[in-house]
Amino acid sequence: MDETSLIEIVNNPTFQTNFIELQLLHLSYSWSRLPSSEGGVEPDAVGLMKKSDDGGVESLDYEVIENYAYWDEQAQRGKFYVGYHVIVKWFFALLIGIGTGLAAVFINIAVENFAGWKFALTFAIIQKSYVAGFVVYILINLILVFSSVYIVTQFAPAAAGSGIPEIKGYLNGVDIHGVLLFRTLFGKIFGSIGSVGGGLALGKEGPLVHTGACIASLLGQVSTYCPFSSL
Repeated sequence: MDETSLIEIVNNPTFQTNFIELQLLHLSYSWSRLPSSEGGVEPDAVGLMKKSDDGGVESLDYEVIENYAYWDEQAQRGKFYVGYHVIVKWFFALLIGIGTGLAAVFINIAVENFAGWKFALTFAIIQKSYVAGFVVYILINLILVFSSVYIVTQFAPAAAGSGIPEIKGYLNGVDIHGVLLFRTLFGKIFGSIGSVGGGLALGKEGPLVHTGACIASLLGQVSTYCPFSSL
């Protein structure tokens, strides 16, 4: 093959396109094989960064990789998909807000009712005996607090704590197992009712952040059954 023929082949647009595609594939494969910044952590086939010590925490890379292939795919979907995607995002944001608000209202009503029954019973007993009223007041608080302790320790361990650090960690890529399950949502709501109703110096602001995240996760799982989810 002479020099002129070789130049014609190299200048062929088909050859240049195939060559660029091969280079991009080679670069993507080489990048996927690079070690991570932390020792003993390697990516698996689904993008999870697992520790070599088989710990209970995984690093989850859920960011959308915006490249030419992604932009080309989005351009092929059409304007209907873009409008549908925007509407669905705002609709789910509305549902998450409504669900979190209903959970907050339920917690407030439950705490107010428990506190009302507790004070009414204590006040009625105090009319006869201060000691008996004090004992009943302590027992009611202990029952409420121990009910929340039982829920957190035996039923939903991931519901322990405020919930804000766990959600911040999850948004930064740390996938804590069970942090967004339905049982965690249940434990967070009723654990907050027992703790606040039992007189502990706790608030519901942090638990409501975790509650909203659980509701968002559950709605996201339900959305996979949407007839247009594959668009």
